[in-house]
Amino acid sequence: MQSQLPIYPEQASNFAPNVDSLMLFITAICLFFAVAVTVAIVIFFFKFHRKAPNDVGVPIHGDSRLEAAWMIIPLILAMAMFSWGAVVRPTKPGRYHFFCSQYCGTNHALMGGWVTVMEPSDYAAWLSGSSGGSTNPLVAGEKLFAEKACITCHVPDGSGRSPSLNGLYGAKVLLADGSTVTADESYIRESILQPNAKIVAGYPPLMPTFQGQLTEEQILALTAYIKSLQSLPVPAKGSGIAPPTGNK
Repeated sequence: MQSQLPIYPEQASNFAPNVDSLMLFITAICLFFAVAVTVAIVIFFFKFHRKAPNDVGVPIHGDSRLEAAWMIIPLILAMAMFSWGAVVRPTKPGRYHFFCSQYCGTNHALMGGWVTVMEPSDYAAWLSGSSGGSTNPLVAGEKLFAEKACITCHVPDGSGRSPSLNGLYGAKVLLADGSTVTADESYIRESILQPNAKIVAGYPPLMPTFQGQLTEEQILALTAYIKSLQSLPVPAKGSGIAPPTGNK
Protein backbone atom coordinates (compact mmCIF):
# COMPACT_ATOMS: atom_id res chain seq x y z
CA MET A 1 0.00 0.00 0.00
CA GLN A 2 1.36 3.39 -0.97
CA SER A 3 1.48 6.25 1.48
CA GLN A 4 -0.92 9.14 0.95
CA LEU A 5 1.99 11.45 0.10
CA PRO A 6 4.76 9.41 -1.55
CA ILE A 7 7.91 11.42 -2.32
CA TYR A 8 8.88 9.02 -5.08
CA PRO A 9 5.98 6.68 -6.07
CA GLU A 10 6.72 3.31 -7.58
CA GLN A 11 7.38 3.43 -11.33
CA ALA A 12 4.64 1.37 -12.98
CA SER A 13 4.35 2.75 -16.53
CA ASN A 14 6.52 3.53 -19.51
CA PHE A 15 5.98 7.21 -18.74
CA ALA A 16 7.04 7.10 -15.09
CA PRO A 17 10.79 7.75 -15.64
CA ASN A 18 9.96 10.81 -17.75
CA VAL A 19 7.62 12.13 -15.06
CA ASP A 20 10.28 11.68 -12.39
CA SER A 21 12.86 13.45 -14.56
CA LEU A 22 10.42 16.24 -15.33
CA MET A 23 9.69 16.65 -11.63
CA LEU A 24 13.40 17.00 -10.89
CA PHE A 25 13.77 19.48 -13.77
CA ILE A 26 10.89 21.66 -12.58
CA THR A 27 12.13 21.52 -8.99
CA ALA A 28 15.63 22.53 -10.09
CA ILE A 29 14.27 25.43 -12.15
CA CYS A 30 12.15 26.64 -9.21
CA LEU A 31 15.09 26.43 -6.80
CA PHE A 32 17.39 28.22 -9.25
CA PHE A 33 15.06 31.17 -9.72
CA ALA A 34 14.15 31.28 -6.03
CA VAL A 35 17.82 31.56 -5.08
CA ALA A 36 18.57 33.97 -7.94
CA VAL A 37 15.70 36.31 -7.05
CA THR A 38 16.52 36.20 -3.33
CA VAL A 39 20.21 36.96 -3.94
CA ALA A 40 19.32 39.76 -6.37
CA ILE A 41 16.99 41.35 -3.80
CA VAL A 42 19.68 41.29 -1.12
CA ILE A 43 22.37 42.67 -3.44
CA PHE A 44 20.14 45.41 -4.84
CA PHE A 45 19.02 46.33 -1.34
CA PHE A 46 22.54 47.22 -0.31
CA LYS A 47 23.70 48.55 -3.66
CA PHE A 48 20.81 50.86 -4.49
CA HIS A 49 19.49 51.94 -1.10
CA ARG A 50 19.29 55.70 -0.54
CA LYS A 51 22.41 56.79 1.31
CA ALA A 52 21.16 60.27 2.20
CA PRO A 53 17.65 61.65 2.83
CA ASN A 54 17.92 64.05 -0.13
CA ASP A 55 19.34 61.54 -2.65
CA VAL A 56 17.45 61.34 -5.96
CA GLY A 57 17.64 58.13 -7.91
CA VAL A 58 18.87 57.98 -11.49
CA PRO A 59 15.96 57.81 -13.96
CA ILE A 60 15.74 54.41 -15.63
CA HIS A 61 13.85 54.12 -18.89
CA GLY A 62 14.05 50.35 -19.28
CA ASP A 63 16.23 47.93 -21.20
CA SER A 64 14.75 46.11 -24.17
CA ARG A 65 17.34 43.35 -23.85
CA LEU A 66 16.28 42.62 -20.28
CA GLU A 67 12.58 42.73 -21.19
CA ALA A 68 13.18 40.31 -24.07
CA ALA A 69 15.16 37.99 -21.80
CA TRP A 70 12.45 37.65 -19.14
CA MET A 71 9.89 36.81 -21.85
CA ILE A 72 11.95 34.47 -24.02
CA ILE A 73 13.66 32.44 -21.29
CA PRO A 74 10.44 31.53 -19.41
CA LEU A 75 8.80 30.73 -22.75
CA ILE A 76 11.57 28.29 -23.66
CA LEU A 77 11.42 26.66 -20.22
CA ALA A 78 7.64 26.35 -20.34
CA MET A 79 7.72 24.82 -23.84
CA ALA A 80 10.32 22.32 -22.67
CA MET A 81 8.13 21.30 -19.72
CA PHE A 82 4.96 20.90 -21.78
CA SER A 83 6.69 18.97 -24.56
CA TRP A 84 8.13 16.54 -22.00
CA GLY A 85 5.32 14.04 -22.56
CA ALA A 86 4.32 10.69 -24.04
CA VAL A 87 1.43 8.26 -24.17
CA VAL A 88 1.04 6.48 -20.87
CA ARG A 89 1.28 2.70 -21.04
CA PRO A 90 1.07 0.83 -17.71
CA THR A 91 3.76 -1.81 -17.15
CA LYS A 92 2.83 -3.22 -13.74
CA PRO A 93 -0.58 -4.20 -12.34
CA GLY A 94 -1.60 -2.57 -9.08
CA ARG A 95 -3.52 0.27 -7.47
CA TYR A 96 -1.82 3.67 -7.67
CA HIS A 97 -2.67 6.96 -6.00
CA PHE A 98 -2.66 10.19 -8.02
CA PHE A 99 -3.02 13.88 -7.20
CA CYS A 100 -4.72 16.77 -8.97
CA SER A 101 -2.19 18.58 -11.17
CA GLN A 102 -4.02 21.93 -11.24
CA TYR A 103 -4.50 24.35 -8.37
CA CYS A 104 -8.25 24.81 -8.54
CA GLY A 105 -9.35 25.98 -5.11
CA THR A 106 -9.82 25.10 -1.48
CA ASN A 107 -8.49 21.73 -0.28
CA HIS A 108 -6.50 21.25 -3.47
CA ALA A 109 -4.00 19.07 -1.60
CA LEU A 110 -6.82 16.66 -0.76
CA MET A 111 -7.94 16.23 -4.36
CA GLY A 112 -6.84 12.93 -5.80
CA GLY A 113 -7.89 9.42 -6.62
CA TRP A 114 -6.75 5.95 -7.52
CA VAL A 115 -5.87 4.24 -10.81
CA THR A 116 -6.23 0.47 -10.97
CA VAL A 117 -4.01 -1.29 -13.52
CA MET A 118 -5.13 -4.80 -14.49
CA GLU A 119 -3.96 -7.57 -16.78
CA PRO A 120 -5.95 -7.63 -20.07
CA SER A 121 -7.73 -10.87 -19.11
CA ASP A 122 -8.67 -9.51 -15.67
CA TYR A 123 -9.90 -6.25 -17.23
CA ALA A 124 -12.04 -8.15 -19.75
CA ALA A 125 -13.58 -10.16 -16.90
CA TRP A 126 -14.23 -7.00 -14.88
CA LEU A 127 -15.75 -5.26 -17.91
CA SER A 128 -18.11 -8.15 -18.55
CA GLY A 129 -19.29 -8.12 -14.95
CA SER A 130 -17.78 -11.51 -14.18
CA SER A 131 -14.54 -10.41 -12.52
CA GLY A 132 -12.62 -13.30 -11.08
CA GLY A 133 -15.08 -15.76 -12.62
CA SER A 134 -17.06 -15.87 -9.36
CA THR A 135 -20.15 -13.93 -10.51
CA ASN A 136 -23.19 -16.03 -11.31
CA PRO A 137 -24.07 -15.58 -15.03
CA LEU A 138 -27.75 -15.38 -14.10
CA VAL A 139 -27.07 -12.53 -11.67
CA ALA A 140 -24.86 -10.77 -14.20
CA GLY A 141 -27.53 -11.22 -16.88
CA GLU A 142 -30.26 -9.77 -14.67
CA LYS A 143 -28.04 -6.75 -14.01
CA LEU A 144 -27.34 -6.29 -17.72
CA PHE A 145 -31.05 -6.65 -18.51
CA ALA A 146 -31.69 -3.62 -16.33
CA GLU A 147 -28.59 -1.64 -17.36
CA LYS A 148 -29.36 -1.97 -21.08
CA ALA A 149 -32.96 -0.84 -20.43
CA CYS A 150 -34.40 -4.14 -21.72
CA ILE A 151 -36.78 -4.14 -18.78
CA THR A 152 -38.46 -0.93 -19.98
CA CYS A 153 -39.89 -2.69 -23.07
CA HIS A 154 -39.98 -6.36 -22.06
CA VAL A 155 -42.33 -5.84 -19.13
CA PRO A 156 -43.17 -9.10 -17.29
CA ASP A 157 -46.95 -8.55 -17.38
CA GLY A 158 -46.93 -8.02 -21.17
CA SER A 159 -47.89 -4.35 -21.04
CA GLY A 160 -44.66 -3.10 -22.62
CA ARG A 161 -43.82 -2.19 -26.18
CA SER A 162 -42.15 -5.58 -26.65
CA PRO A 163 -43.33 -9.05 -25.65
CA SER A 164 -42.88 -10.38 -22.14
CA LEU A 165 -40.08 -12.92 -21.78
CA ASN A 166 -41.82 -14.92 -19.05
CA GLY A 167 -42.03 -18.55 -20.12
CA LEU A 168 -40.36 -17.76 -23.42
CA TYR A 169 -37.45 -20.19 -23.40
CA GLY A 170 -38.34 -23.45 -25.09
CA ALA A 171 -41.72 -22.18 -26.28
CA LYS A 172 -42.95 -21.58 -29.83
CA VAL A 173 -42.93 -17.92 -30.87
CA LEU A 174 -45.39 -16.64 -33.48
CA LEU A 175 -43.66 -14.43 -36.04
CA ALA A 176 -45.03 -11.58 -38.15
CA ASP A 177 -44.95 -13.71 -41.31
CA GLY A 178 -47.20 -16.34 -39.72
CA SER A 179 -44.47 -18.89 -39.09
CA THR A 180 -43.25 -20.07 -35.69
CA VAL A 181 -39.80 -20.59 -34.21
CA THR A 182 -38.61 -22.31 -31.06
CA ALA A 183 -37.11 -19.88 -28.54
CA ASP A 184 -33.86 -21.74 -27.94
CA GLU A 185 -30.40 -20.30 -27.23
CA SER A 186 -29.77 -19.63 -30.93
CA TYR A 187 -33.00 -17.67 -31.22
CA ILE A 188 -32.18 -15.59 -28.13
CA ARG A 189 -28.68 -14.83 -29.43
CA GLU A 190 -30.04 -13.83 -32.83
CA SER A 191 -32.69 -11.64 -31.22
CA ILE A 192 -30.02 -9.81 -29.21
CA LEU A 193 -27.60 -9.28 -32.09
CA GLN A 194 -30.04 -9.09 -35.03
CA PRO A 195 -33.45 -8.17 -33.56
CA ASN A 196 -35.02 -7.53 -36.97
CA ALA A 197 -34.21 -11.00 -38.31
CA LYS A 198 -37.38 -12.52 -36.82
CA ILE A 199 -40.12 -10.07 -35.82
CA VAL A 200 -42.68 -11.27 -33.28
CA ALA A 201 -46.26 -11.02 -34.52
CA GLY A 202 -48.10 -7.95 -33.28
CA TYR A 203 -44.98 -5.92 -32.44
CA PRO A 204 -43.11 -3.29 -34.48
CA PRO A 205 -39.33 -3.66 -35.00
CA LEU A 206 -38.31 -1.26 -32.21
CA MET A 207 -35.44 -3.14 -30.60
CA PRO A 208 -31.95 -1.78 -31.37
CA THR A 209 -29.13 -4.14 -32.26
CA PHE A 210 -26.48 -4.93 -29.67
CA GLN A 211 -24.05 -6.25 -32.27
CA GLY A 212 -20.55 -5.16 -31.22
CA GLN A 213 -21.81 -3.71 -27.93
CA LEU A 214 -21.78 -6.88 -25.83
CA THR A 215 -19.01 -9.34 -25.09
CA GLU A 216 -19.52 -13.07 -25.47
CA GLU A 217 -19.73 -13.39 -21.68
CA GLN A 218 -22.46 -10.74 -21.56
CA ILE A 219 -24.48 -12.48 -24.28
CA LEU A 220 -24.25 -15.76 -22.37
CA ALA A 221 -25.25 -14.00 -19.15
CA LEU A 222 -28.33 -12.44 -20.78
CA THR A 223 -29.24 -15.81 -22.26
CA ALA A 224 -28.95 -17.44 -18.83
CA TYR A 225 -31.22 -14.81 -17.31
CA ILE A 226 -33.87 -15.16 -20.04
CA LYS A 227 -33.76 -18.96 -19.62
CA SER A 228 -34.39 -18.50 -15.88
CA LEU A 229 -37.70 -16.77 -16.71
CA GLN A 230 -39.02 -20.01 -18.23
CA SER A 231 -40.85 -21.02 -15.05
CA LEU A 232 -42.54 -17.65 -14.49
CA PRO A 233 -46.25 -17.25 -15.34
CA VAL A 234 -46.96 -16.24 -18.91
CA PRO A 235 -49.27 -13.19 -19.20
CA ALA A 236 -52.58 -13.65 -20.99
CA LYS A 237 -51.65 -10.93 -23.46
CA GLY A 238 -48.31 -9.63 -24.62
CA SER A 239 -46.19 -12.78 -24.51
CA GLY A 240 -45.51 -13.36 -28.18
CA ILE A 241 -45.82 -17.11 -27.60
CA ALA A 242 -47.78 -18.97 -30.25
CA PRO A 243 -51.17 -20.27 -29.03
CA PRO A 244 -51.26 -24.00 -28.46
CA THR A 245 -52.62 -26.13 -31.27
CA GLY A 246 -54.61 -29.26 -30.54
CA ASN A 247 -56.41 -31.92 -32.44
CA LYS A 248 -59.90 -31.05 -33.61
